[in-house]
Amino acid sequence: MMPSLVQGAGLAGALWGLLGACAICLIPFAVVIVLARRGVLSDHHVSDKKERAPIMAATFALAGLYMMALLTWQGPSILLALAVAFASGMVGLIIISPWWKISGHAMTAGSVAAIATLSWGPWGLLAIPVCAFVCISRVVLRAHTASQVMAGATFGVAVIGGIYAVTYRLLVG
Repeated sequence: MMPSLVQGAGLAGALWGLLGACAICLIPFAVVIVLARRGVLSDHHVSDKKERAPIMAATFALAGLYMMALLTWQGPSILLALAVAFASGMVGLIIISPWWKISGHAMTAGSVAAIATLSWGPWGLLAIPVCAFVCISRVVLRAHTASQVMAGATFGVAVIGGIYAVTYRLLVG
């Protein structure tokens, strides 16, 4: 079993984690909200496929900057593994999205369930119902078809979870 995400990293690890959350999640989401409200984007779901690539590319670039900061200032290796896995997921979304509306929400939920289980053992299995609720909600809200959600969750578990496990082993041992 892998250790918790910032185990032994103390306050510095928590701050690195907060920086990663801001760079990879909060800043891109805030930009999407602002652009949607100004009418630059179709909506906050970025429903128009043509609008997705620049948003995903910018998020990928922010993830790259975060990874460079982790490497430059010797941030926690486990967070670098997490960022590498997330960036890999972004590449998958960038490649697939122009042709098919795979669920990024389900992909993220699936990867969280896989990474939590890898990191925390049996306790991580508690993330599976959360993943299921996210997936069900995407279909109920008619944001995606069941196949788009299943593909996203499967990609998150298998690809992002797998990349995280391999990267973690290479970085931490």
